[in-house]
Amino acid sequence: MGECAIRHLTLILVTALFLAACGADRPATPIPTPTPSPTPLSEPLPTVATAVPFGAETRPFPFVIISEDINATGGALEDALRAQTGFSFRVEFYASAAQALAVLCGDLPAFGILDSWTLLAAQGRGCGTPLLFTEQVEGARRISGISSQIIVASGSDITSVGNFAGRDFCRVQDGGLTDWILPVLAMRSNGFEPFLGFRNVRRTPDVPSMLRAVAQGECVGAIETGTLNRYRVEGLNLAQALRPVLTTPEVPLGGLVASPLIPLTLSAQVRQVFLEDRAAWRDAVNADAFVTAESGRVAALETLLRLSALDLLTASR
Repeated sequence: MGECAIRHLTLILVTALFLAACGADRPATPIPTPTPSPTPLSEPLPTVATAVPFGAETRPFPFVIISEDINATGGALEDALRAQTGFSFRVEFYASAAQALAVLCGDLPAFGILDSWTLLAAQGRGCGTPLLFTEQVEGARRISGISSQIIVASGSDITSVGNFAGRDFCRVQDGGLTDWILPVLAMRSNGFEPFLGFRNVRRTPDVPSMLRAVAQGECVGAIETGTLNRYRVEGLNLAQALRPVLTTPEVPLGGLVASPLIPLTLSAQVRQVFLEDRAAWRDAVNADAFVTAESGRVAALETLLRLSALDLLTASR
């Protein structure tokens, strides 16, 4: 290496040492102290209300009863049902079938004691499964169901419901089940549409007036099966003047039903109260007893209702 190069290298090293020495007196730049970040605090979530289960004291099961008895009370029944099931019930009395059906066919699990055609309406709508049928005692007879006979004049050429087209039908002014609803169900299930097929539906003041009109060939009519011998019409031998064309299936007088939302185990417990403890329901229900709703009888009613395809709230008017 030449002398000149050595001098240049020496100069560079001396300059570097000088610069380093000049900076030694300056204070070192402090390293900033880390600033602690705040730790987020957990906040409690808003309280979510727990749904009160059905059957609790503040949310009892509705129990609707069709009744016009102003003296009917449901306290004893509520107590007996609570003792049997461990759940609370609220007995509600309705004179209106539409109101009772609104509860049974609504969003709440409910039970009901219904009259005959309201029971059929609930079953037809799929919101009332029959558990028991009511029974009435008449003398030596115990009756849990009724049927109707559609009758015509003995000399009439009518042989089946297919011959009803264009004729009049007579029903009793204050009647309902046996002189209108059951015949309508039977006619529709046999292929005849009474609302379109009859020329007119006439109302008579009472059963004897209706029987006279039928016997004289003025109209077709209907009467409860087995009751013709109860009536007298002046100048007529009813047994000779009238003949049946069609007998309807027997339907219950009424009964205990449960909505589809009710668990089967609870239905079975409620059913036992009405079979075994008459004192529990005698102040709330107009019946002498309750009997089992046999599966065959329930199935026959379901078939009748399905074939008739009728809204019984409309038919009852």
